[in-house]
Amino acid sequence: MIQILQKNRQAFTRAAALLLAATAAAVGAQTDLLDPQTADVSSFGLEHGAVLSKAELEGRPVLKVEVPQSDSYPGFDLPRPAGGMWDLSGYTGIEVEIVNQGPARLNISVRADNPGRWQDQPWNTGNLWLDAGQSGTVRVTFGSGFKLDPSRVNNIKVLVDKPAQEGVFFIKSIRAVGIGNASAAPAAPAREGQDAVYSPAIDGILLDLGDHDAIQRMRYHDSRGRVEDEKLHVTFQSGSPYPNVQFPVPPGGWDLTAFGGVEVTVTNPGDRAVTAHMRVDNPGRWEDEPWNTNRIRVGAGETETLRMVFGESNDAPGFPLNPARVSAIQVFLIRPRQDTELIFSGLKAWGTPGAAADSATLTSPADRDIPVTPPEWLGQRPPVEGNWVLTLDENFDGDTLNGELWTTRFPWNGPMPGQLQRYAPENVIVEDGILRIKTEKRHGHENNNPALGTREFTSGLIQSYDKFAQRYGYFEARMKLPTARGLWPAFWLMPDRGAESGLNIWRRRDTGVGAMEIDIMEHLTEWGPGRMNAAAHWDGYGASHKHWGTTHVFYGPTPDGWHTFGLLWEPGKLTWFIDGKKVVEWENERISNVAGYIKLNTQMGGWATSDVDVDSLPDFFNVDWIRVWQLEERMP
Repeated sequence: MIQILQKNRQAFTRAAALLLAATAAAVGAQTDLLDPQTADVSSFGLEHGAVLSKAELEGRPVLKVEVPQSDSYPGFDLPRPAGGMWDLSGYTGIEVEIVNQGPARLNISVRADNPGRWQDQPWNTGNLWLDAGQSGTVRVTFGSGFKLDPSRVNNIKVLVDKPAQEGVFFIKSIRAVGIGNASAAPAAPAREGQDAVYSPAIDGILLDLGDHDAIQRMRYHDSRGRVEDEKLHVTFQSGSPYPNVQFPVPPGGWDLTAFGGVEVTVTNPGDRAVTAHMRVDNPGRWEDEPWNTNRIRVGAGETETLRMVFGESNDAPGFPLNPARVSAIQVFLIRPRQDTELIFSGLKAWGTPGAAADSATLTSPADRDIPVTPPEWLGQRPPVEGNWVLTLDENFDGDTLNGELWTTRFPWNGPMPGQLQRYAPENVIVEDGILRIKTEKRHGHENNNPALGTREFTSGLIQSYDKFAQRYGYFEARMKLPTARGLWPAFWLMPDRGAESGLNIWRRRDTGVGAMEIDIMEHLTEWGPGRMNAAAHWDGYGASHKHWGTTHVFYGPTPDGWHTFGLLWEPGKLTWFIDGKKVVEWENERISNVAGYIKLNTQMGGWATSDVDVDSLPDFFNVDWIRVWQLEERMP
């Protein structure tokens, strides 16, 4: 059990200060991997036009790195030690101090590798955006993503992500860092390859604004702050894309598993309304979005509570954040038009994990342990009264997929951006009256087309675009979900305005102009059995994207492991059912009024963890039948 460090906020801040001091003084707490003064720049491995030289910055030696404009990743490899590997088993990560001396903003990454094929991603990475003239520290945490073995680091890289113009930056130091043999205040046991993790007191307080050390550890990006009367006043700089304040987090992060999320009180002393955003991070690459966010609009002279829920972003399903490893907490604004002051107090963890479930769901986590006997009428009619007409009855009879109803590829070319799998028709199998979507570790091209991209994993899909679509009604499927970690099976609807609209596939399928994506069932296998996501997305997938949903839909086991997931779609209302029981309902004027076609597929990556349990593959998403009903009065 994680040991609680403090009985009050002062106890924590004293303990954290002791630990920081002890860590800095400890033998082995950090070790230099680069000495800019003695480094032989000719021994570095250069990539994509990078140039290295020695220089001085403020009277101290530094490594100067010049990179060209590039569509690739110019940078260098650090010279390896004798024996070809670093043994960093006494450390938790690598830190690189950098100053951007060039004219442009740079995205600088640091990567630590283990031996192995690059396709298997045997590395950990960290990155940092630095504006011109800005300095910062890039950190790689061992075990963030791939379970890197720090005793066998065979390469350390510093790279720039596709610089838009020539750039110059200085490296002040490259160090292995960790808690070494420091001993100070008691902490939770460290996980292998990680720092110790701290739990707050029962009141959840995460910041004592009366503590000088905590205030010194605040970090500001395009903002400035001061403390008055135990309140934090922060002025966010106009013209900056994302000015922010970063609250101090103890080494190794917070363990907030006893809570439902993080909140802070925000006061707006200005004369214009302001939208403030909170972001809470896990360790990991920013590309994988290991964070949750929320926002609140604070009127002139008003005070509001900005509350972030673990597992959600902007009040909708988000990255499945691990509250046991909270590595960063910040509040930011988006492109303020003028310097904007906000006042903060009461940064704390709030609620319980159960309290995080939003009010839309009619279930609770306890439902996962309550056995379910599906009613006999299930699959024969919708679970609500009405004059229903069966409009689709797919039982997967025979040994081939019905090509008049289903297609085994998306209407557009893939593979899916940000995901790990490609789709292949042979991974859609029909046998013994069951559709089996197979997911396996097998390299290949999307749809086996050499002109399309490749992926290391192969999965399958079926969809009914241009063959079956319906507006409103009841949609239902009986299925057995895969269990291998890292899979994301889904049963969903996408808009189809029909060939008669004369639109191309993109405008026919556009989720704007009254249409939306509706997710009847999404499941992340890392959740374990008995939990799913229900959601809706509309107005595209870019800057105007909006969504609603809940990841907190729970259901109990059935005798044979099969479950029936259904959606009742009515004007202005969506209602979800599992095994004949109503579990979620949502009313909104924006509910789609455009016909939707059906999709079933197994995805990987993206929202799901990229830590795939390869040893449990292949695995199958099995579907017994799919049925759709329409009210008689809505029939053509």
